[in-house]
Amino acid sequence: MQDILHSRRRTTDIQKIEFEVRVPKKYGGGSLQFWMFDVGGQRGERKKWIQVFDGIQAVLFLVSASCFDLVIREDQETNRLQESINIFKSVWHSRFLKNSGFIVFLNKQDILKEKVTSGKCIGDHFPDYSSYRLEDKDRVADEDQEYLRTRCFIREKFMAISKEEVKAVERKVTPGGPLILSDEGPRECYCHFTTATDTNNVRIVFEDVHNMIIKWNLEKIGVPVS
Repeated sequence: MQDILHSRRRTTDIQKIEFEVRVPKKYGGGSLQFWMFDVGGQRGERKKWIQVFDGIQAVLFLVSASCFDLVIREDQETNRLQESINIFKSVWHSRFLKNSGFIVFLNKQDILKEKVTSGKCIGDHFPDYSSYRLEDKDRVADEDQEYLRTRCFIREKFMAISKEEVKAVERKVTPGGPLILSDEGPRECYCHFTTATDTNNVRIVFEDVHNMIIKWNLEKIGVPVS
């Protein structure tokens, strides 16, 4: 079983997964049909993403948080974590996803912790880390404080982008007609610290995400939820 949990296969092309989930009674009960599209993250795969952007209600953005000291395969130069940050910024500002909620998974927390506790410092690759301070609300008793500081620093990189003002979208009402600036309104973005090989952690996070997406779906069709 552990061999299966630790196995990895690079995603190529676009994989469509369909499944049905139950809606909790507090949200009205019943069920919802989910479509999930798994897309490859390599540079050569990204041009295909546009094929599935239309009508997407939630983007699940998976980040390898432990790769702060590695470079991408494509050019053997760009920092992997910085590449993820750049991609997230591009996707967040995409006009095709202006109404989509985002859930960021900062994965491989077990490997990140191992690296930090062994003496590796993210500050060697991200100089602004030296001025970052861990907030009291993010402290966890009996947990390595440098690891907590590192993971929260990474989280802040993504959350800061989600707070950026998104440019209004230019639209033509009729061919050759005037341009109308369309505001998209507030959007939501959440971050989760995950370890894919920890089944209990994944189960808890999946339940949170499951309820969150159901809530977003109901809100979009005008059903009030608390």
